[in-house]
Amino acid sequence: MKTMSVDDGLYGALEVAADRDGRPIQELVTEAIVSWLADATMD
Repeated sequence: MKTMSVDDGLYGALEVAADRDGRPIQELVTEAIVSWLADATMD
């Protein structure tokens, strides 16, 4: 596992989304990165 810095405002939005969805922040971030990488390979 690696560590990264995230803007405070973005992290706050992630906390709200994770709480709303009942999922860990790490899961949301991982899902977003996987989706972004999949889209990037389609270009």
